[in-house]
Amino acid sequence: MTGIYEYWSLPQQLDAKCPDCQHKASFEFAKLVHIQLKKDVSYFQQHPAFEYQRFQDSCGGYWNAALYYPNLSRNLEQTQDLPENYGESVWRTRYSSITKGGIICESCGYRQKHELNWPNDAYYIVMYRQQPLWAFHREAASDLYHYLNENLRDHKKYRYSFFLLHIPTIFKQKKARAHVTKQLLKLLTPE
Repeated sequence: MTGIYEYWSLPQQLDAKCPDCQHKASFEFAKLVHIQLKKDVSYFQQHPAFEYQRFQDSCGGYWNAALYYPNLSRNLEQTQDLPENYGESVWRTRYSSITKGGIICESCGYRQKHELNWPNDAYYIVMYRQQPLWAFHREAASDLYHYLNENLRDHKKYRYSFFLLHIPTIFKQKKARAHVTKQLLKLLTPE
């Protein structure tokens, strides 16, 4: 799947390949907050639970931000010394240029910050005629499998209907069905 669909509809949590063992791992995007006061910059630069980053906006101006990795750090509410006005409600789930997040693998214990390279990092990905077909996570992959197996496809009856609506035609063709669904079933069947 290519084009704008690839990135603008990614959910907060994804199933990705573990960089260490290639098994299924859980990826969660980092949350971001705009640092309003200059005096707060040093706090976020020095605190181990946060990552400081400086961004440039479209007008050429710079702004300071802090990144927080929810699946790798303790809850924001448990951070006692957090400066005023940085409660959990002000942290945005994603900024358009952020591909950073935390990845955790239950198979090998890998637990690190990770720069997402979607769809190459997708765990639920199959290739057909050198083109990738991917799903965000197990639930979307299951919907995809059942949708592609239908003779009369109706995307509206699935939870991830918007995702299914954008499946490229090459994967919906009858000649692709057997290969694609077989590969998806392999990924969906527990070992």
